[in-house]
Amino acid sequence: MSEPAGGVTTLLQEEVLHVRGPTRDGVTGLSPLQIVRENLGLMLAQAQAASGLARQGLRSSGFLEAGQVLNPEDRVKLEKIMAGYMGSHNAGSLMILEGGMTYKPLSWSPEDAELLASRKLSNEDAARAFGVPPTSVGITDKATYSNVEQESTMLVRNCLSPLAERVEAALMRCLLSREARRTVYIEHDLTGLLRGDTAARFEAYRVGREWGWLSPNDIRRSENLPPIDDGDVYSSPMNMAALGKLVRA
Repeated sequence: MSEPAGGVTTLLQEEVLHVRGPTRDGVTGLSPLQIVRENLGLMLAQAQAASGLARQGLRSSGFLEAGQVLNPEDRVKLEKIMAGYMGSHNAGSLMILEGGMTYKPLSWSPEDAELLASRKLSNEDAARAFGVPPTSVGITDKATYSNVEQESTMLVRNCLSPLAERVEAALMRCLLSREARRTVYIEHDLTGLLRGDTAARFEAYRVGREWGWLSPNDIRRSENLPPIDDGDVYSSPMNMAALGKLVRA
């Protein structure tokens, strides 16, 4: 460990909270940045290429084609006229062209469009390296109401939950003795992040209450409500009994 005032201090394994991550040899860990470093290098190269395109090769949205060479006075007059059609406040206005002029719009070339698509794919690859759904990092071009809710659940399952498990394992290894691990465990409570909409959540509570594995106070604690008297009673369905036995009221 590097000291702020200079020098290096050697720590024992028992003195370090080591949250182990992905590894190729089982000993040396790798960060997600090391795993996707080639992709990150490609992202930087694409960003530089896009910056150079905007700085040196940016084209106008279109051009006016005249049947003759314009003299300097006519060119200045035309520029003043065209200035009246520019700006967001003039969007959609009718353009009048004189002297046989025609307007021809310009569109992105296939090469430019491929550059934009490659930059979007690189952003998705960076999110994929950390197990983060695209909508969680602002990539919403394919987002809908239904898949955003599902991707919020996948964020917990694929990104936060594996990290939480590694932190739990490190805390149990470093903070608890072998005897303590038999009766005590450390666990992150991620149920709050997995809570769906109100109707789905209350339906889950109803099923748990009717089938007897949730009490009223269990449900109230999940909703951050205070317990009630006699709220720790678990009930079971009246129509459930062992096969072949008659249940009498």
